Amino acid sequence: MYTPLTRVAAAPARKGDGFMFPNTAGRAAQALPYWIQAGRQAIRRAAHVEAREHLRRGLAALQTLPAAPERAEQELTLQLLLGTTRSRRRRTLPL
Repeated sequence: MYTPLTRVAAAPARKGDGFMFPNTAGRAAQALPYWIQAGRQAIRRAAHVEAREHLRRGLAALQTLPAAPERAEQELTLQLLLGTTRSRRRRTLPL
């Protein structure tokens, strides 16, 4: 199964977590909305480990972009979503 990210990547994809993830080098700005979308979808499915992986990849891609208001907004979105996965994980742990 391919994610929407495959549309923005011309580089070979690698397999991971049941999806194909492209090498997004040089295309971070185009890939970021897809990492955010993938993280949100994983959160909705309660797949928090998968969501954290998507969001961390998004944050890593974000670090390659120059400082700009859009970058700050995307970083805030990624960090908030990442925090959501952590808080939900704590609630599901047995006491």
